[in-house]
Amino acid sequence: MAIIKTAIVGNDGRVKDESLPTRLGAGQVLGLVQAAKSPDLLIVGAVTLDGSDQVMSAGVAWPDGTPGTLTITSRDANGAVLAYNITYGSPVTKTFTQPTITRNANGAATNVPQIVVS
Repeated sequence: MAIIKTAIVGNDGRVKDESLPTRLGAGQVLGLVQAAKSPDLLIVGAVTLDGSDQVMSAGVAWPDGTPGTLTITSRDANGAVLAYNITYGSPVTKTFTQPTITRNANGAATNVPQIVVS
């Protein structure tokens, strides 16, 4: 059974979702989604590599300094990233998931689904 939470933005422009570490403004949540679109810019510290020396997971620091973890969940045959998750907080309070990206035969992205926040 999945539990779906809805974030409600109040008159003050703040998200009223009790699972957030602090009451973030809607613009701040959007800023985190934008940061999640470029996970390589968030990586800090040790990186775990697979047998082909490609990143499997790594620690991240969000623009606001909050720690998290990047986990690559899918790659194509050429090693291009197709899907990943990035956590926010310690303990984790949010997960940003990039659903599977579609790439053409040349490896160019042809469909990039929106990042899902849970």
